[in-house]
Amino acid sequence: SYFIHKAIDENNLPHKSISDAAIEALESKKWSGNIRQLQNVIERLSILSMGDEISADDVALYASQVE
Repeated sequence: SYFIHKAIDENNLPHKSISDAAIEALESKKWSGNIRQLQNVIERLSILSMGDEISADDVALYASQVE
C-alpha cells in the first residue's frame, strides 16, 4: 500500500483511493516484487480506472490485458 500511494504521489497521477481488494489483487500479481513495474501498473490504473477509486475489478481487467 505504501509503494502504491508513493507511486501516485511521485508521478503527479490523478489521486484515487485504492480499495483493499485492489491492493490484495496487486500483491498477488507477478509484478508485485518489481517496484518499477508496479509503479508502471499503478500509473496506468490511475489513468484508466473510471471512478474515484481503483478497484479489484480494475486490476483484473488490466491484468487480463497484459498477461
